[in-house]
Amino acid sequence: MRVVFLVRSLNFGGVERQLVILAKGLDKTRFEPVVLCFYGGGPLQAELVQAGIHVISLDKHSRWDVAGFLWRLSCTIGELKPDVLHGYLPVPNFLAALLKLIYPSMRVVMGVRTSGKDLTRYDWTFRLSFWLERLFAGLADLVILNSQAGQVAYVKKGFQPDKMTVISNGIDTRVYHPDPEPAGALRAEWNVPAAAVLVGIVGRLDPMKGHPIFLQAAAGLHDSAVHFVIVGDGPQAYRQRLVNLASSLGLDQTVVWAASRQDVTSLYNALDICCSASVFGEGFPNVVGEAMACGIPCVVTDVGDSAWLVGAAGIVVVPDDCIALSEAIARLSLLSREDRSALGEQARKRVVENFSTEVMVKSTEDALAALVGNRHP
Repeated sequence: MRVVFLVRSLNFGGVERQLVILAKGLDKTRFEPVVLCFYGGGPLQAELVQAGIHVISLDKHSRWDVAGFLWRLSCTIGELKPDVLHGYLPVPNFLAALLKLIYPSMRVVMGVRTSGKDLTRYDWTFRLSFWLERLFAGLADLVILNSQAGQVAYVKKGFQPDKMTVISNGIDTRVYHPDPEPAGALRAEWNVPAAAVLVGIVGRLDPMKGHPIFLQAAAGLHDSAVHFVIVGDGPQAYRQRLVNLASSLGLDQTVVWAASRQDVTSLYNALDICCSASVFGEGFPNVVGEAMACGIPCVVTDVGDSAWLVGAAGIVVVPDDCIALSEAIARLSLLSREDRSALGEQARKRVVENFSTEVMVKSTEDALAALVGNRHP
């Protein structure tokens, strides 16, 4: 069965990482994965190529390269003749559904990775993409969501419940594991004192991720021996707004700004506490699962499936409340290193037992096989 995954790019990101894990993990005696991306050359592309997976770039030149891009996309799908076209995120999702009108025998899967965005915080193109995804959702044969919260939110948006299934993200616990050895060098690179408790928030700079709330929570702790690192990339204007906010809160000496990096296992292991401050839209937060797999206890807001993922192995607070977030971080920072380590061991055990890549890949294989099997009994 040929499965073509349609995605915007193969840059660093939780969605892209899950696609790579799935494409590599599919049983190659049953499935032939092909990854079709709008923009080629992303850092995760090499990993797919090394695994022997065919990656095709549509060479989209810019946001405004529309007609030529759509022609190349349609022609490429015609050449590949996929049994399943699987989109990831709104624009690839609605394009996959649109192509169903041209290739009606092809099965189309929408991959939904959020629990609902606050679209008022984004520009018109972003809002348009979500509107188009909802408009064309009826053409999809299956909608795979990565969170229970996402299923509830998208049913309210008019998606058909009988076409939905929830498959939680998978965390590769062989890649993400406790490894304190490189942590010291990374903390030294960030000029973090060896005795300090380091709290990190990892992910793209996006309004849904709650960076302003994280910074305000940090301001309540900046007189203590707690340091903070913000790891991720995003629009330069938004990043500058966050940097200015940190400066206005007096955090210049205790907050480190770091770009996304490939060795995220080392990054997690450099932390004492990992934080997810999302205020809306989160589905299944990969960052939280990866940090837990590395034995790092987490403080998360109750958005998406974060609370379900963490369970009793961390602290859950209400979203958009900097005081609650600050108090939770303080509780974990005041624990002894031994007690934090024990909580981290509990976190890793929870991921190993419940959120492995093997479970995610097998569930997806079963869903795709059933979908195509319905066409060819």
